[in-house]
Amino acid sequence: MEILKSVAYLAEVVAAAAIVVAVLSYALSRKQLNFDVITSCTTRWQQIMPAMIRPKDDRSRDVEERYVDLCNEELFYFKEGYLPKVVVREWLTGMVYYLPHYDGEVDDERLRKVFDEMIDPQLLDSYPRVKEVFSVERPRNPQVESEREALIDNILQNVKRSSR
Repeated sequence: MEILKSVAYLAEVVAAAAIVVAVLSYALSRKQLNFDVITSCTTRWQQIMPAMIRPKDDRSRDVEERYVDLCNEELFYFKEGYLPKVVVREWLTGMVYYLPHYDGEVDDERLRKVFDEMIDPQLLDSYPRVKEVFSVERPRNPQVESEREALIDNILQNVKRSSR
């Protein structure tokens, strides 16, 4: 009888240890996946960046398409929670300079110049996720810090809303 109790107790300890190992293994795998995603996206951005930072007239459509494709993938990772919030915010800070976020008329001449440097809105037609998340109610100037922060907050709300 004592032997059975000892074996049962030992089985409980082994089972608990297995659960702890499984949880730790999952957490480690998740962190590795996050790191791999960040590394992959950063490497792709570094390959595209030299062409993207040029004035729009000097950028090829192919480069812009590759950039929108990268942003689309990054937004997927945002929505699925694969990235820390600080990384999401950092990447969105860069995206707002290139991705159009408003499809109405822009009256402000200075803002119109900013929008003219952004990617052609028609490129977003093939990327409904990007188009949905970057659709905001009014134009904002990403070159003005307060406007950029409000724009990023609006886009983050759109990401959360589209994740439901």
